[in-house]
Amino acid sequence: MTPVWSSFLFLFPAPPLPAPPSELWQAERVAYAFVIAGEIALLGKLYWSRLAAVYPWFSTFIGFQLARSLVLYWVSPKKTVYGWIWVPTELAAWILCYCVVFELYSKVLESYPGIRRLTQWVLAAAAVVCLGVAGATLALDFSAPSSPYPILHAVNVVRRGAASTALLFLLAMLGYLAWYPVSLKRNLAAHAALNTLYCLVITLGVFCRNIIGPEFARSLSLALGVATAVFLWSWVLLFSREGENQTTVTAVLWSRRDEVRLLGQLEAINRALTNR
Repeated sequence: MTPVWSSFLFLFPAPPLPAPPSELWQAERVAYAFVIAGEIALLGKLYWSRLAAVYPWFSTFIGFQLARSLVLYWVSPKKTVYGWIWVPTELAAWILCYCVVFELYSKVLESYPGIRRLTQWVLAAAAVVCLGVAGATLALDFSAPSSPYPILHAVNVVRRGAASTALLFLLAMLGYLAWYPVSLKRNLAAHAALNTLYCLVITLGVFCRNIIGPEFARSLSLALGVATAVFLWSWVLLFSREGENQTTVTAVLWSRRDEVRLLGQLEAINRALTNR
């Protein structure tokens, strides 16, 4: 994966600025190598643990990002071909990112088919709301000083809007998990938490890059590259085949009586929606 983004989830790179080699550039390349190693390790872990079939969209996303990273690693960011590769693959990466988010929702609500069916419609409406909220904050990005790379700045503005939308979806899902003491597979709980945290980091990173301007893009790219590597290796360490057989309760602050009451409410809602 190229510097800055990786994605949902979320692993989305952004092309570095055409600057001469420096210590910072060399450090960025080292972080980039660790990101690629993390992608290889995670993809191998998914297939070796037979989790690729459990999380097909996430596995497809990681595989796509790995292929993209390996191609862009050997292309100089000073060449026009770099941009011609990066822009269309960025769009494809965002499509896969949203597929990962919807896959998470489907897994989290797997035990409640009635609620899951309703959620499909709710998410469609929520997408419009999330895009509206994200779009309303984009004005701050465009208030940044004039960029010497207007196309790159415009792409980064769109990227932050897309990242904000995905983040709002994930925060809504975590709100549901924090309120209702549902039982989740350990892998799924870790997957949801890592996706949300990583999306938050990337959204803030891209926002800061758009506000501050391109002069700090290299430093920010290095920081987000390191963050990407940390999250990738966290997935490698936390995902396991045994994690599909072990469960955890997400809302741990409720008393046992409250847990029974809330789960009863959830079951009643699910039955009502299933019978409709």
